[in-house]
Amino acid sequence: MAEALVEVRDLSVDYDSGSGPSVGPEKRKAAIERISFSVGAGEKLALIGANGAGKSTLLLALAGALLPHAGCITIDGVPAGKDTLTQIRQKSGLVFQNPDDQFFMPTVEEDICFGPRNYGVAGEDLKRKLEAVLGMLNIENLKNRSAHRLSGGEKRLAALAGILIMEPPLLLLDEPTSFLDPRSRRGLIRILKSLSQTMIIATHDLDMAQALCSRAVILREGEIAAEGKIDTLLKSSALLEDWGL
Repeated sequence: MAEALVEVRDLSVDYDSGSGPSVGPEKRKAAIERISFSVGAGEKLALIGANGAGKSTLLLALAGALLPHAGCITIDGVPAGKDTLTQIRQKSGLVFQNPDDQFFMPTVEEDICFGPRNYGVAGEDLKRKLEAVLGMLNIENLKNRSAHRLSGGEKRLAALAGILIMEPPLLLLDEPTSFLDPRSRRGLIRILKSLSQTMIIATHDLDMAQALCSRAVILREGEIAAEGKIDTLLKSSALLEDWGL
């Protein structure tokens, strides 16, 4: 594996608070419980598990939206913590399962440009970045439209554009093929395959995961049930049944 871009060590995460360990007397199981794994630079890793396995929680932690209760996350050499949240959020870009959750500006162009504008990019630099990402995804025709009037596939690409324009080394994708018809799904897979960024893709779409990823982490009830080459992991129907897949 290439040099690790992402290192997760003994990570536990829960929703009790956004800032540290629970203080109550109860000892209920965390949403993520003491997991460890690495992702190499440029690698595409599938994060697979049944509903409630902890996939979305893990992506939120990697994006800096949830802080660990225990253990640590390091992205591109930066350990995640209260003092490094700005750096972590610049290094990781999360595309939500429902793209509508990412849109809040009047037009697609304004939505895509919101992130870089927030970091001081403007003028010709911003125009150049916008044109590059629209061209990469072949969605130049969408820039003046309202995101909420797009098709499912168009919304997915517009949401992805809003992350790609920030040029994060790590892309976090939560169920990227949900809401898509077969043609849009194939087009998105083709685009994701062409991107050079490191990716962690949480999905139930095992065919898509196998088409994009060489390795997978299987989550079950917040713990790692298996990890390894995706072709090997997906061969056993008995294990897939056991994992709720």
